[in-house]
Amino acid sequence: MNEPQVWTLIGVFASGLFGMLTLMSTMFVRIVRTEVGSIRGQLSSEIGSVRSEIGSVRSEIGSVRGQLSSEIELVRGQLSSEIELVRGQLSSEIGSVRGQVSSEIGSVRNEIRSVRNEIGSVRNEVESVRGQLSSEIGGLRSEMHSEFKAVRTDVKRVEEVMSTRFEHLERDVAVISRKVFDDPPAA
Repeated sequence: MNEPQVWTLIGVFASGLFGMLTLMSTMFVRIVRTEVGSIRGQLSSEIGSVRSEIGSVRSEIGSVRGQLSSEIELVRGQLSSEIELVRGQLSSEIGSVRGQVSSEIGSVRNEIRSVRNEIGSVRNEVESVRGQLSSEIGGLRSEMHSEFKAVRTDVKRVEEVMSTRFEHLERDVAVISRKVFDDPPAA
């Protein structure tokens, strides 16, 4: 083979190669477009089904929300009636307790008044006893003072008598001792 033939073969092979590359790339692009289109269709159908499911979930949530709202309102009504019932019972109980406490406070006040009156009467009795004791003590004092004065005068009189007797006794002893001992009399 000569050189132009080689170059011709190279050109044929190159053009065949470029043709095949073009054919393959075109086919590849078509296949990719077809696959992308089918995926797009599948995605669209899946998105549609997801949207319909989301719609059904929303409607279910709405129905549940409605049921919850009605249940909540029912519970609120029941709680309100129960609260009002308890409030009424508490009010009546508090009223009865207030009445009992008020009556107890009144009875305690009356007892305090009676105790105060008794204390006042005891004070009066103590004051009267104190007065009686003071007068009796005063009488006893004056009686004791007069008795002590009488005893003092008696003691003074006895002292005077005893002193005169002692003087007489000393004289008698002096006279006896002179007679017995012949002593000169002491002056």
